[in-house]
Amino acid sequence: MNTTHDSAFLKRRKFLMVLPMLVLPFATMAFWALGGGSKAPVAEVELSKGLNTVLPD
Repeated sequence: MNTTHDSAFLKRRKFLMVLPMLVLPFATMAFWALGGGSKAPVAEVELSKGLNTVLPD
């Protein structure tokens, strides 16, 4: 199966092969710039010590 492709097809195929290498760095920088991957600070809950003397209503 010996097929020949025209120059437009070869140019498009080459572009589509290189496209991820062009897009990935910019997508990574945008993700990083928007704060992606960082966890939100968790507020610490103060635990009461001793016996709970408050009864529910």
